[in-house]
Amino acid sequence: MKKIIRTPPASSEPSLKQLLELISRDIKVVRIGGLRASAKALLLALLFGARRRTVLVVAADAKEARDLHRDLTFFLGEGDALLYSAFDIVSTDLFALQREAEFSRIEVLSRFWSGRPAVITTSFQALMQKTIPKRVFDDFTHTISIGDYLDRDELAAKLDSGGYHRSTLVEEEGEFSLRGNIIDLFPPQEENPLRLEFVGDELESIRRFDVNSQRSRGEIVEFTLFPVRELILTQERRDRAARNIRSRCLELELTRSLRDRLLDAVGNGLTSSINPIYLPLFYEGPETESSEALGSLFDFLPAGCLLVHGDRATLVGAAEGSENDVDRFLLRAREEGRFHLDREAFLTDSVEAMANFERYTRLQTDDVVRPAGVDAEVPEVWFEVRTDLGPAVPLSRTDREGMLHPLAEKVKGWLHQGESVYFLCSGPEE
Repeated sequence: MKKIIRTPPASSEPSLKQLLELISRDIKVVRIGGLRASAKALLLALLFGARRRTVLVVAADAKEARDLHRDLTFFLGEGDALLYSAFDIVSTDLFALQREAEFSRIEVLSRFWSGRPAVITTSFQALMQKTIPKRVFDDFTHTISIGDYLDRDELAAKLDSGGYHRSTLVEEEGEFSLRGNIIDLFPPQEENPLRLEFVGDELESIRRFDVNSQRSRGEIVEFTLFPVRELILTQERRDRAARNIRSRCLELELTRSLRDRLLDAVGNGLTSSINPIYLPLFYEGPETESSEALGSLFDFLPAGCLLVHGDRATLVGAAEGSENDVDRFLLRAREEGRFHLDREAFLTDSVEAMANFERYTRLQTDDVVRPAGVDAEVPEVWFEVRTDLGPAVPLSRTDREGMLHPLAEKVKGWLHQGESVYFLCSGPEE
């Protein structure tokens, strides 16, 4: 067994009560510290349970974000703990598909749209990456209910424009099929694919079904259709991308053959994949209205969202490192005569991204040890994390029942006090 974690009720933990009170008073910034290892995730889970409002946790890098998301999933479950991933900027290929990152980002945007609170973990790099314009996302998204009148061919075309891949049998997220009066589709936000059965143009039933057996798992009344990628592809956007490619190729002095290959790809491909760094080609241009300009995750955040982040200098340092990596990548692309866009086209400046923090109530996590010389005007809440929770008496190696008895008594005491106790083990065998 790795460790035992005690979860005291919010009403009995003084530091947690103090923190909730400061948040309720709309204090803009609160510094919290003393948290080690999984204690940060535990605190966030307790805050979420007490407030039931969205929490956005910004980590310095992707690894820290993944680790924290893993811990939050343990305390909250997969339903309330989501990861907003950053795209890997590693290729100038127009078709550099990053499906897993795409799904994770769309899942978060969809969750914001639905109004259901969650704890979202992300990296500062992901925050800097521009997103689908919110108005475009809103225009695509709509609720489909039993009794609706829908043209099946138009619905299939909508699914295709939103990145769903047409197949003969729906088995994976982001796929759909059309067979007579039945449309099967697998939105990434659903645990199971959906089967829509029509009588004429009227939607008669919506059923979840099992991927392996293809058998029904129950009927639902409605569901919300979201895209599965950030490019909603229309003919107007194809044409805009073609104009932008011609202009950019001329600016970069690229060969005509390369330009023609890119134009052919835009005109005849892109049914399910697009390198995310090229989203600006389809949404932005000299004639683009403001509603088509790329946005950021902050455009989607709900009111009352709580923002949690570490030391600002650490975040800025990580952002500058990411910007330098992108600049080196784009410099190589230019030297090798490859098509590319400038960094500003798909990345928000780190200073601008950080400025968005000011719009929200923020918790700044500090070091485990209380630092000296911090801003006295910023309220502080420090937590005590105990790791010496094992039995206080020597344990017998021969009597197994006697060896566990002191620990069992401690656990009983904690449970009697209304606390939750989690046993963290190194593997399933334990």
